[in-house]
Amino acid sequence: MTVLLWAAWLWAGVLALLAVHTAVNRRLLRRPSEQPSPMDTRVAVLLPVRDEAHRVGPCLRSLLDQDGVPGLEILILDDGSTDSTVDVIRRVAAGDPRVRLLTGAPLPPGWLGKPYACHQLAAAVPRDVPVLIFVDADVCWPAQRSPRPSTSSTGSNSSRRTRA
Repeated sequence: MTVLLWAAWLWAGVLALLAVHTAVNRRLLRRPSEQPSPMDTRVAVLLPVRDEAHRVGPCLRSLLDQDGVPGLEILILDDGSTDSTVDVIRRVAAGDPRVRLLTGAPLPPGWLGKPYACHQLAAAVPRDVPVLIFVDADVCWPAQRSPRPSTSSTGSNSSRRTRA
């Protein structure tokens, strides 16, 4: 009976320790602001697509709805789509200067399709754009409506790239 009692106390201690750990983490957890600050850093969103006509429209619309990033550029690489993907992109972009549609090069030996498409997209980004975000066509971003103009980019957790 004493072994069961000790096991019960040990189990209760473990549960209490986990509860305290959870409470501390919840208290210290950083939460994003309800109204994020706009950023003044140039950002390139890179979207590789192939036969994504049914997905690319909502994805592209959600990217175009981001107004807290004045330096936003969206590069889309069509990797040989056989459906109406390119037509959907042109219709949704409707001449928006932030969108640039590229045609993928033939796949070289030793490469797989999506990694090569991402490689081509990264190579097409101007060298002065420090932030690259790769997005899949099935991702829709929530709209960010910024209430004020950007003055600085403080506290950003975005990854920055450097070129050698």
